[in-house]
Order: sequence, then C-alpha cells, then structure tokens
Amino acid sequence: MLTVSNISKVYKTGSLVQKALDDVSLSFRDTEFVAVLGPSGSGKTTLLNIIGGLDRYDSGEMSIDGVPTSRYSARDWDTYRNHTIGFIFQSYYLIPHQSVLSNVEMAMTLAGVSREERRKRALEALERVGLADQAHKKPNQLSGGQMQRVAVARALVNGPSVLLADEPTGALDSETGEQVMQLLKEIASDHLVIMVTHNADIAERYSTRVVQLKDGKVTEDSNPFEKKTEEGETPSVKQSKKKRPSMSFFTAFMLSLSNLWTKKARTILVALAASIGIVGIALILSLSNGANAYIGRIERDSLSEYPLELRTSTFSIASSFSAYAQMQVKVENPSDDMITEQQMMGSWLAATKTNDLASLKSWIDSGESGIEDNVRAIDYGYGLSPQIYLVQEGSYRQVCPDQTLTSFGVNLDDSLASMLSDYSMGEVFIQLPSDEELYKDDYDILAGSWPQKDTDCVLVLSGSDAIPDFVLYSMGLKDADSLNDQISSVVSGKGNTGDVEKNQVFHPQDFLGISFKLIPAYEKYEYDSRLGIWVDVSKDSTKMLELLSSAEDMNIVGVVKLGDDSSFGILGVGIAYTAELTERLMAQAGESDVVKAQLADPEVNVLTGRAFGDESEASDISLFDFIDIHPEKVFEAVEIRWDMMKSLVPDDVSALSETLSRIMSEFYWKGSSKTLDETLKDGSSLLSSIIKVDSRKIGEAFSLSISRARMQEILASMTGSESSSLDVNLTRFGYADLSSPSRISIYPKDFESKNNVLEILDGYNATMQELGMRDKVIYYTDYVGALMKSVTTIIDAITYVLVTFVSISLVVSSIMIGIITYISVLERRKEIGILRALGASKRNISQVFNAETFIIGLLAGILGILLTLLFQVPINYIISTLAQQDGIRAFLPAGSGVILVLLCVMLTFLGGLIPSRKAARQDPVLALRSD
Repeated sequence: MLTVSNISKVYKTGSLVQKALDDVSLSFRDTEFVAVLGPSGSGKTTLLNIIGGLDRYDSGEMSIDGVPTSRYSARDWDTYRNHTIGFIFQSYYLIPHQSVLSNVEMAMTLAGVSREERRKRALEALERVGLADQAHKKPNQLSGGQMQRVAVARALVNGPSVLLADEPTGALDSETGEQVMQLLKEIASDHLVIMVTHNADIAERYSTRVVQLKDGKVTEDSNPFEKKTEEGETPSVKQSKKKRPSMSFFTAFMLSLSNLWTKKARTILVALAASIGIVGIALILSLSNGANAYIGRIERDSLSEYPLELRTSTFSIASSFSAYAQMQVKVENPSDDMITEQQMMGSWLAATKTNDLASLKSWIDSGESGIEDNVRAIDYGYGLSPQIYLVQEGSYRQVCPDQTLTSFGVNLDDSLASMLSDYSMGEVFIQLPSDEELYKDDYDILAGSWPQKDTDCVLVLSGSDAIPDFVLYSMGLKDADSLNDQISSVVSGKGNTGDVEKNQVFHPQDFLGISFKLIPAYEKYEYDSRLGIWVDVSKDSTKMLELLSSAEDMNIVGVVKLGDDSSFGILGVGIAYTAELTERLMAQAGESDVVKAQLADPEVNVLTGRAFGDESEASDISLFDFIDIHPEKVFEAVEIRWDMMKSLVPDDVSALSETLSRIMSEFYWKGSSKTLDETLKDGSSLLSSIIKVDSRKIGEAFSLSISRARMQEILASMTGSESSSLDVNLTRFGYADLSSPSRISIYPKDFESKNNVLEILDGYNATMQELGMRDKVIYYTDYVGALMKSVTTIIDAITYVLVTFVSISLVVSSIMIGIITYISVLERRKEIGILRALGASKRNISQVFNAETFIIGLLAGILGILLTLLFQVPINYIISTLAQQDGIRAFLPAGSGVILVLLCVMLTFLGGLIPSRKAARQDPVLALRSD
C-alpha cells in the first residue's frame, strides 16, 4: 500500500518561491486506476515524481507498505524505482541508440536478471503490447504509438506494483491514445496505475478514481482510501528481499558503445586526436629500442674481444669520475675568506682496489660456483712475458718485452711513449687464450697452421689484412737501426728526419719460418759469490750472446686474419704464442736456483742482499763506500786486473779508495761531459800522490778498455736503484704460482650469460662479506657493459626528454577527452534521466560515461599503435639510407605497445572522471525535461 501524508514541496528560484505541493495526503489501493487531474502548474507531475522516487519532498511522509520513505537511503530509492515503480512518459523517453528489445530489457539488466531470462520476459512484454515483431528496430523507426507501447512494455517488464503514467496520450492521436488507455485499464486490474492527465474525459472513461489538484492541494477525491497503522506495528525500512539494482561494466560498455556507434565519424576523429601523443611516444620508443637493440648486438659481438676481466689491482673509473665531479660542485663555505680542503687523493686512492684472485680461482676450480654453465672459457694470466730476442748477423735485439722506448730512456708518461703505446708499441707478442675455441672459429688461416707445439707462434694480421710496421721491425723485415735513429732524434727534440718509406708488400708465405730466440728470464741472473748477490747479466753482451747461442728457437708457423663473418676477434695484431709456453717457462723458473733462493728467504732481496723495504734507505750509498768495501769490483769494472794494481798500491788502501771514489763520482754522479777514459786519465795525477809510481804508468793502466755497462750493472744492484718486492722479483725471474693469477678473463657465452656471471660474482662477494672476509671481496669493472650502458643511458635520457615533451600532447588529449565527454553528458541528459527512472544509481551513471572514455581511450591507443607501425616503414628506410647501416631498425615491442594502449586508456579515463561525476549528479527530473 502506498500512502502520502501531508507532503509539501517548494521550489526556490532566486527570490521566487513556488509551492508545488501543499500538505497533500493520499492513500492508494494496491490495484486501482487513479487519474490525477488539474490545470498546468497544479503539482500533478511533482506528485508523480515524488511517488516515483525521482524527486524528494520537503516535509510530510510517504510510506510504502507501512515503511516510511524518510528512512530510505539513496540505494533504497534506486531499488524502489527499479522493482516497485514503472514509468510511462509523455515523450516515451526511449534510449535512441538502443534497440526496442534493449530498451525493454534495461530495467531487468539493472535488476541483475540473466540474459536468457531478460530476453524471454522482454519478448513477452512486447508481445503483450503487440510489438514482438519490432523488437530489433531502433526507436526512430517506430511510430509515436508504437514507441509509447514500447514504453509501456518497459514499465511492465520488471513486474512493478505501481505504474506511473505522465500524460501517456498527450503526444498521440485519438485512435492511438484509445489503444494505450485500453492497455493501461487492463493493466490496472492487477496493478496500481496512477496517471497524470489534463483530459477529464479520458480520466472519467478509464480510471476508477479521480483526484483533483489545484495550487498544490487536493481539492477532490472521487474514491478515497484510508487505512491506519495498527497499534503496536513497527514499520521496517527493509524491503522484501528485493535485489538492489546494479549495472555491470559490460552493460555500461555496451550502452556507450552503441551511443558512440551512432556518432562514428566524431568518435573516430576524437580517437585520432587523442592518439597523437601515443603516436609520438611510440615512435620515440621505437627509435630508442632500435638503437638499444643495435647496441645490444654490438655488446654481444664485443664479448669475445672484451671479456669480463678481473685483475689483482683494479681502478674504479666510476669512483674517479665521481671524485672529479665533486670538484665541480659548488659548496657553501663557512666563510668567504676561508678555503676548504677537498679530499681528491683519498677518493682516487679509494678507487684502487686489490683482488684476491687466488681465492676466487680456487672457488671457480671447485666447481661450486656454477659459472661454467655461462661461459665459453676462463683464461688466467700471470703478468709474465717470455724473453724473446731477434738475432741477426751476430747482433741481437730484445723484441719481447720490446725495449725500443726504454733503451732511449723514454718515460712511460712521455707523450711519445703514450702515443706509441696506443698503437701497441711494445706489445708485438701476445699470448693465445688457453682455450682454442675462443679464437679458431673466428679466424681464417692464410698460410701455414695454428701452433702444434709450445714454441710455435702465428702472425695475426689487422682487420684490413695489413701488418703494422712495428711488427716488421720486430721480425727483422725492416731496419731496426733506422727506427732507433728516428726515435733518438724525436727524443732529443730534433724531430723525425727520416724519409717516408714506400709501403712494403708481402705474401703470407714470406712470414713462415721467421725465427726468434727464447731465453728463460731466470737465466739472465747469475750468482756473484764475492758480493753474495744475484746479478742481472742482460746488459753484458758477451754473456747474452753465450745464452742466445744455446737458446730455444721460436718459429712463426702460420699467418691468420679475422674471418669475413666475424665482427670482432679476441686476438690483437702481432705475433701470438701459446699459453702452454708460458706455463712451461713458469714451471722451469720454479726449479731455477735464483727463484729457489728468493723463495727460501722471501724477506730479503736476492739482488741487493738487503731486506725488502730497506733499499730506499740505502739508495744514496756513496761510491766511496762501495769502493771501500769492494775495490776489486771497481778495477774489474774498468777491466784493470787487481793483481796488477796491488803491486802499485801502498799499504793505505783507503786513500786509494777515496781517490777512486772522487774520480768515478765525477763521471757517474756529477754529469761530467768527459768520457770515463778521460776522467780516469785526468785523475792519474791524483793517484800518483798516493801511489808512488810514475803517473804515466797509472794512466796507461786506466786507459784500457772500460766496460761501462758492467759498472752500471754492479752499481744498480748494490745501491738498490730499482724498487723491488718479492712479487716483482719473482716476475723478473719469470716465475708465478699457477694458483695465484694476476688476471682472470671470463668469456661469457652471450650477454645474458654475462649478467648471470656478474650475479654469481656478486653472490660470491655477498658470501665473503657474511663470513667477515672482506679482504676476499672481488672488485671488478664491466668495461663493455659500462661503456655501452653510458651510451644507452644517453639514449634513454634523450628518450625521456622527448617522451616528456610529447607527453604534453597526452595531457592536452586528456583535457580534450574531458571536454568531449562533458559534451556527451549534455547530449545524453535525457538518457541519464531515463536510467535513473529505471533504478540506475549515481554510480551506474558514472559507469556509463567512464565506459565511454574507456572505449575512446582504447580506440585511440589502438589507432596510435597502428599508425606507429605504419610510420616505421618510411622511418626505417630513411635510417638505413642516411646511416648506411641496416642494423638499426626502429621497432616497438608488443609489451610496450600494450602499455601505451593502457596508458592512453588510463589518461582518457582520468580525463572523463569529472564529466562522469557531473553526469551522476544530474537531477533526474531536470534531466528528463531537457531537450
């Protein structure tokens, strides 16, 4: 039972106050046909809207089955309109972009009825009003009477108990109006039908009760009904288990899709406009991905030439750059008059780390690391170079390590040395990796073969199948003396006066059989029993010729070049010898006397006889002290027999030693322009005062041939002029412990494997830190990764800048979508009112317009990706033409495309939020009245 008690409703427009209903009280039977009559402005429609839950009363009470509606929440009103009320409007109020069937189904859709049940009941309702055959037409394809009957079917389909009709025949001709009224009369037999009309004749003919309204008051009721609430009855706000209406996203989506489909041209144009930002971002990402993919391929190809390398000492470039960057940062000083220290040296020194490669090698060799599954090979280096000499026509020249620069006193810091070092001067001989799989497949053999034994070597040509001139000097195919003259001229500041020679041309066979001599490093040291030290004899040509006469031969047995299918090779240009040779020389050095002597007393330098670290204190030992201790060695150095001089020397040997000290110091220490012969001859008069013999004879004795190299050799050994340590000495002797490498080169299978290797090393470091063994932590620099990462970082930075710039268009697109959605809200206000009348909540209305922005965003995103793929074709052609490089191709990964589509959807969705909320706040009554 429906009851309104003392209902009042006032409308205020500025200062104007209009009372639509004034203390109206009415009770309605469950089944009757009530006609509400009255002139325009009497409050008929307002009463109908309040009863239908579209409008709210200001005072009084309306009860439904004894439940006061003043207790209703917004959701209760939605449920009430959906299940209890059925609306029939004068202007039909059908949703134009929905079919007749969909219009009838809408109320059931909101009620959550299944699709099959909806279809069945909707067709039954249309059959009842005689329009089952028009189910799939659009409303604009029907006549006025047919549309009104569709409205009746829609009102009835959800089984409401109250049917509200607002001027149902006002827009119909008389014949059609009669048909509609007969239908309503039939419905009133089992429903409460309340009809608002201004036609008294229709009201009298079809209704069972007529209520007259005037100026918002009930003036007449032809068949009033009153029922009081029984004593003790407590009304409940709960409705009889009626499901609250709810609109699924799919329903909202289909409503919006059908609406947009009716405006296809505008929808497509809006989507194109919204896609501009997506196209820009997608093209930028495509170019960035293409460039990064190209860099990735370069990285993978570079892994063979630039492996992951670990050394006993490593320098962090990043830390160095960070320290330098700190110098450029402007900091606020406590006082403008003070200068603040900036610790640069500490930062730079902290960047130098020491690695315990012996422990790392032991861990790798244990097989517990799992690193083997990710690498092609692991190569170990020990900082040793074989002592290789070129012997020609009775003369010799050390070619490994090359002595071209050091023989002229060129410091490694000199610009000339740096320049030549850049061109691998002094690195003619290179060691082949221990695993031949690292290089054999990448190189082609032009002549000969790969090494068959450890003394074999191969000549490796440059990428252009050329051979650098410094390699030719090392092989004796160019005159080394001319090179020495040119370097001497440049070092002295005179410039290079040598003529430019014509490039020589060789056949690969010309290099086969070129031979070198190999002297184990330890053989260049002899023990001097008188001095009690080991002496380097490498500057003694006589000794060296003796060693070279019995030295092993090293022969070039092959000539190789980088294969045509290979972009990078692991081997440098030069002469490559085997890793087996290095290992054999190390093993032999371990059995040598000098190495055994050094290992037996590791605290004492066997080259000086003093403890390591004490040489610096004795480095200024005077020549007088040396002569006083070992005068016979001085005479031996100048090749004067001690026996001969002993007969000339008086008892006071110290005086002789002091005089000799002065003479020798004049030449060696004071930079005299005289030769040693001239100095000794001039010093003979001094000696004559001590040695009571004819000075002429002394001069003759000193004029004998002098071995300057021998004197320098002994002085260097005795004065400790070269810094040393145990490891330095062992390296000089050609010895290293196989378990303690100075370098570990790891060759990953591919770039992904390299990342796995880095994770394994990081895991090793984490374990060492957990165990408190920080000295075992390995510091490494992934140079290829760092270099390529810097390039990709630059590309990414540019990409971010461009994306940020283009994103402005996305923001503009979002604003545009918001404006378009707001226009759509204004266009669909009547639809909003219809949906609210059918029981749709404010949230449901928001869903409808959110679905619309979702569709536009999805369409815009898809169009943007399609346009991007289309634009990539000419862009890639332009890149390949201008860059002359087919390896760089712009492409957009599928994942990025999906993300961009989702981004477009999200932005358009956000752009439509405000308009959708605006739509939800629309007054349903005003919305229904809108044009």
